Amino acid sequence: MLQSMRRFSKSWFSTALLSVLALAFVIWGVGPNLTGPTSTWVARVGGRCTLLIVWCDPRTTIEQPTFQREYRNDTRRASNAQLTPEQVWKFVNPNRTLDRMIADAAMSNYAGDFGLTVSDDTVSRAIHGIEGFRGLTGTFDKAVYQQRINDFGYTDAQFTAVIRNEIRSNQVRAVAEAGLTAPIGYLAALAGFISEVRTADYVVLTPAMLGPVAPPSDAVLAAYVKAHAERFSTPEYRSLTYAVIGPEDVAGSLKVTDKQLHEAYDQHRAEYNAPETREADEISFLTRAEAEAARARLKTAADYDALATARKLTPKTLSIGVVAKDQIEEKDRADAIFSLKPGEISQPVKGPFGYVLVRLRKINPALFKTFDSVKPDLETEVKAKLAKAALDEVMNKFKNAQDAGAEIVEAGRQTGMRIVTVPAVDAHGLAPDGRKANVGGKEFLDHVFGAEIGEDGDPFTTSDGHNYVLKVSGSVPPKPKSLDNVRAQALEAWMREARTKLLQKKAQALALQANQDGNLSRVASALGTTVQSSGRLDRAPKGDVFAPEVLRALFARPAGIAVSGPLAKGEGYVIARTTGVSHARITQGDQNFERLKYEISSAIGADLSAALANAEKSRQGVRVDQKMFDQVVGGETG
Repeated sequence: MLQSMRRFSKSWFSTALLSVLALAFVIWGVGPNLTGPTSTWVARVGGRCTLLIVWCDPRTTIEQPTFQREYRNDTRRASNAQLTPEQVWKFVNPNRTLDRMIADAAMSNYAGDFGLTVSDDTVSRAIHGIEGFRGLTGTFDKAVYQQRINDFGYTDAQFTAVIRNEIRSNQVRAVAEAGLTAPIGYLAALAGFISEVRTADYVVLTPAMLGPVAPPSDAVLAAYVKAHAERFSTPEYRSLTYAVIGPEDVAGSLKVTDKQLHEAYDQHRAEYNAPETREADEISFLTRAEAEAARARLKTAADYDALATARKLTPKTLSIGVVAKDQIEEKDRADAIFSLKPGEISQPVKGPFGYVLVRLRKINPALFKTFDSVKPDLETEVKAKLAKAALDEVMNKFKNAQDAGAEIVEAGRQTGMRIVTVPAVDAHGLAPDGRKANVGGKEFLDHVFGAEIGEDGDPFTTSDGHNYVLKVSGSVPPKPKSLDNVRAQALEAWMREARTKLLQKKAQALALQANQDGNLSRVASALGTTVQSSGRLDRAPKGDVFAPEVLRALFARPAGIAVSGPLAKGEGYVIARTTGVSHARITQGDQNFERLKYEISSAIGADLSAALANAEKSRQGVRVDQKMFDQVVGGETG
């Protein structure tokens, strides 16, 4: 038996078999150890894999902390735009954030394939040109920059890398989008649609024309109240105890010294003593001859704007921002900008990329403020900082007391916070008797009605600088009111809805009648009123008669077809019939036509670059780690 095994081990077949088994053991037993530390990536873009995918070498990795930061910042920006939670989810969700980051990575890789690089000077100019990093003087402020990027979770190196990759990706996008012009026929049709104007005859149907509406029986009214219980119930009331401390509680103990004021002045010296700055526009040309030919045609500011529009420059890309003279590297360019008067246009001067024509928009005079002139402002600032430090110290002591086992009331009293007990309050801050309860504003009430009942809440600070800790001790749920208590309110609501339904039905019947007659004469006669004329109507709602839905119906149907809908204001309905249609005459070269051409061509270009990004994602390959993704978003991807 052993001799047979030895003979087998020397055959070519056994050698191949043992090699496969050895490789399997490598993959099964050793492979996991070759991948290095535990991975934290959410997505990988591009790269190559070894035999049998034992390990991969991705070209670009989107790490979990980076994805988490970007998603948090997207949500934060949407929240700051005062969108509802539903709107935030519609416009910002984790899938969209990750898809954007993957597309950016793919485009950056694509740019790298062509050897495109971005110099440190270009990155620096881009960062200095961001409006959000400007200080009181309107110029780039290092302290403001550092605070802003810290607020959004970036280090200086991380933010610089983001801007560098964004510029590199945009270089490719710019090439994809450049030179695209929408077809003239398409633009003409779209311009005609946008400029369409209509006139209409109309008749107004008012509630008085219906006659009296029979009131409902008690049974019908009771059923209505039951069907709309949320409108005819008491609100939820919550009872709570909270500890609070604010700036006014520590103001008396704050002492501001001259040393602190002078230190604050030194910190703001760059803001209080700033050179003259200027705001200007620039149009670039490859050669001096091009710039001189263009300059010869510029007689007015309107000519300059027209040239910018023709070269597809937006106000943002046209502007060089707010600059001091020593920030401009090219001496001739700096001298030109600082020799012009507002509105004047320079002769061609050498710029960073060829030659430029500069138009000065605004002069910001040099700034000099003495210590005495800004001392009141400094005192306010220093006091605010001292108050915040004092409040932070109180809240740290409160947390220590709470960690030691003290309840909210005890911990609050130990640290000098005010203790307030509220027997009952609704979401609007009102007590059951309708009076204002002893509570904070909306931010505070949001915490109250978002808190778990019976649990000590975490400390929180409201926008007015007050620090709170609260505990909701109980809740009285909404309770339907009796019919007798809400009869007048319910009857008014029922009658209003009944009138609306009758008006709608009557208006629809009258519109049908008008379509049969081919005019509104009999409709007006039946209502005892007259036919009125709208004058010129466009698609934008205006006035008290034509609501948005009525205008949409009018513009969606051929002339002569009657439509109906509610009045823009009031309880009535309108029956309207288009009597005329016209379109503005827009020709090539017209300013409005050129603006439309630019906007539509830009949109087509954006679609093309998006298609390029999608193609690159497919070509390079993308892998997403769903587990890491879910750890960031909690699995709620919509």
